[in-house]
Amino acid sequence: MLGLIRCLILPHRPNRRQVKKLATGDYIGYCAYCHGRIRRLKRDRWVRDWQRTFGRATDDGVACDVED
Repeated sequence: MLGLIRCLILPHRPNRRQVKKLATGDYIGYCAYCHGRIRRLKRDRWVRDWQRTFGRATDDGVACDVED
């Protein structure tokens, strides 16, 4: 719960082990605090990736699922 509140106030921080680089040159991954899908806008600037969260993005062949 605190992770969700933290990400509303401060920027997301990626879990570096789960970041993938797509063929388009974009980076996607999961936030280390709120565990939401995020994408990189520019260096050290990550935002929530709502398209991939709700499954509307095209399949790029890269699986980026959380491994428990």
